[in-house]
Amino acid sequence: PGAPTPAGGCAPSAPVAGPPAAPRGPPPAAAYGRPRQIAGAELLRRTFAIDLLACPDCGGRLRLVATIADRPVIETILAHLGLPLAPPSPAPARSPAWLPDWPD
Repeated sequence: PGAPTPAGGCAPSAPVAGPPAAPRGPPPAAAYGRPRQIAGAELLRRTFAIDLLACPDCGGRLRLVATIADRPVIETILAHLGLPLAPPSPAPARSPAWLPDWPD
């Protein structure tokens, strides 16, 4: 019969003539994947150094507990806190008085 095969069942390959293979370097590190979205609080902290998640009393980190989108629930909370239910109306635009020859 033929030569015995190793435990894997494959016959050993014949050596290949030629220059030795270049040594392999370490395997490439896993690529860092940037998050697709960045939270608004994180953007404000990075851009304007405003940390919305810092506790004003102790400086600890605040965490989001809930997001409320149901209008009746929001109105109940605002009424309980004594805050107005309607958003403020925007102020009228001002004319740029600093411009020369601006018609009033």
